[in-house]
Amino acid sequence: MLTELTLGEKLKDLRLAKGFKNTDDLAKAVNIPKTTLNDYENDDKNQDVGYYNLTTLAKFYDVSMDWLLGLSSVEKHLNTACSNLGLSDTAIDVLKSEYINLRLLSEIIEHPHFSDLMADIELYVDSVISMQISSINSVAQTAKDKIKGEYNPSDKEYILHSLECAKIKEDRYFHSLIHEDVDLIADDIRKSHKSNKKDTSVANDENAGITILSNLLNKLSGLQGNKDEMMLQLIPVIFGVELHKLTNMERNTLKILFQKGQKNLKKL
Repeated sequence: MLTELTLGEKLKDLRLAKGFKNTDDLAKAVNIPKTTLNDYENDDKNQDVGYYNLTTLAKFYDVSMDWLLGLSSVEKHLNTACSNLGLSDTAIDVLKSEYINLRLLSEIIEHPHFSDLMADIELYVDSVISMQISSINSVAQTAKDKIKGEYNPSDKEYILHSLECAKIKEDRYFHSLIHEDVDLIADDIRKSHKSNKKDTSVANDENAGITILSNLLNKLSGLQGNKDEMMLQLIPVIFGVELHKLTNMERNTLKILFQKGQKNLKKL
């Protein structure tokens, strides 16, 4: 999934993409003080970005102000009319509904193989190569009829079966081709999403583990008494049980488990 950049990150990326290694030359190009530009790229100091300066930078970089401010995910084409996109009213209604994941749709369209998918669907829907496929099938059928007329072989003969298999079944062919295109695009996007989720979950697990360990160490630092008494105090800390509710047998069992655990640790 895409990660939303901050205003400072966007301005820095745009500056570098424009060929300005620092804000010195950029300040001369946009007539905005260098210190001001530095503050804009520093997210801790860009809370008071002036409207005029922001407009100037948006025009200079040819991006929308709404995108710079994080109000829209559209960087350059914010004001593109729907009529210019060739969409019907029904298509626009579908896109404006809350039932379509527009972020996912954007990822599908942005995929490098999306053009292949559209081309294959267009070839199939418009029957662009139906005549060529019919010609190929006609050649195979003519050869098959000639062999049968001259040699009268069994229908199960290998050569006849091969010629039959050589015929292209247009629907099946294009269904398979389109299916492969969709599978490729969907698999790539899924891998990208899983990779991002994995990174996030690992970070969350690490943070949760640090928090639990920190809390545990804080509790252990307050334990007092001899070895056996401290061992009993560990029970509610680790297992979250109330010590006074345990029977003597349960206490002794836990004590034995702790003792065995200590012996096993010494062997490591």
